[in-house]
Amino acid sequence: MATNIIKIKFTGCSTYPNITDANFDKDCNGNVVITCNEGFKMVQGLECVEEEWRYQNPICKRTVIIPDCKNGGTLVEENGKFKCNCPLNTFGDDCNCRYKYSNVKSLTPRAYAERTVSDSAKCDENCANDTKCSTSTTWLGTCLRYKTPIIFVSLDGKEDQCIEKCNEMSE
Repeated sequence: MATNIIKIKFTGCSTYPNITDANFDKDCNGNVVITCNEGFKMVQGLECVEEEWRYQNPICKRTVIIPDCKNGGTLVEENGKFKCNCPLNTFGDDCNCRYKYSNVKSLTPRAYAERTVSDSAKCDENCANDTKCSTSTTWLGTCLRYKTPIIFVSLDGKEDQCIEKCNEMSE
C-alpha cells in the first residue's frame, strides 16, 4: 500500500514512530501527520501474524534514482534529477573513455569552425573557450576547430605529436 501522507491519533504515545526520511507534524486535533521527505514515498506493508493481518510500520522509500558515478565522475543535481558529470574526455553513465583507436595513418577530419588567427596559441585559446571543441590546429593562418571524438589533428604528418597527446590523455 503506497501513500504520501499518513495520519495517526497521538494518544498515550510519548514518542513518534521510528521512520527515517520523514517529517512529523501535530495538528490541533491531536493527530500526527507523517510525510516523507522530497524524493521519498511512504510504503506500508501488511503481515500475517497468528492468523491475523497486521500493518507493518510505514517506511519512506527513495523514489529518486541516484546513480553510482564511476571512473572519476561526480554526482550533481540538475532539474531535480541526479546525474554524473564525467571528467574530460569520458562520457556516458559509466564515464568511460569513448575514443576508438585507429591505425589508419591518414584521415581527413572536417573542422566545424574556422577563424583567421595570428598564431597557434590564439587557436588553442579559441578551442579552450569553445565547449564543443576537443582539439584544434592552425593551417596557413586559419584556426580549424574539431569536435569529439577527434583528439588530435596534424596537417603536416607529425605522428609523434599524436602519440604524445594520446599518452597524456591516458595518464
